[in-house]
Amino acid sequence: MTPIAEPPRLERPGAHRRRLVAFGLYAAAALTLIGAGTMSLTAAFDDDAWLADNRDRGRALAPRPAPTPPGGDPAPAAGALVGAKTVGVAAASLQQRVEAAAREVGAKTLSSRVDPQSASAANGALAYVGEIELDAAVLQRLLYNIEAGTPFLEIDDLSIRPLRDAEAGERLRVSLAVTAYWRPSP
Repeated sequence: MTPIAEPPRLERPGAHRRRLVAFGLYAAAALTLIGAGTMSLTAAFDDDAWLADNRDRGRALAPRPAPTPPGGDPAPAAGALVGAKTVGVAAASLQQRVEAAAREVGAKTLSSRVDPQSASAANGALAYVGEIELDAAVLQRLLYNIEAGTPFLEIDDLSIRPLRDAEAGERLRVSLAVTAYWRPSP
């Protein structure tokens, strides 16, 4: 007896094409998942760098003790008011404090004045008006340095103009008005 031979297997028409399409879809799905994972990791690393940068900025702006005047004497009164025997000394103390804050961030004071006449009024307010030139990157730090600490200083008016010769607004001219309150100290 002769063995019966198996008939040859016939593939359906287009089966090879279906396999290629299925493989292509599988490869596309795999590449999409890999791309999404890569983008997620990149975003996570960017977020981490952003957080680290903001943490460093926060540390730079952390409260610090009031600066010591050039004579080495501690800052005037530890309260919210400028403590001085006369209104002239209080005005000088206010001007010194604002200009020290400007020097601390590398700013240049172009003009400044303190109106001691306003302090003779019943409320004892001293008004500092000045014009300062600085880098745009340090403006926020300057404003913080002025308003932080004691005696309490309040920025009443602020005008910011980019310098014409500066590139992309990197240098600014800032006009500001700062108010402090004075009372005669014994």
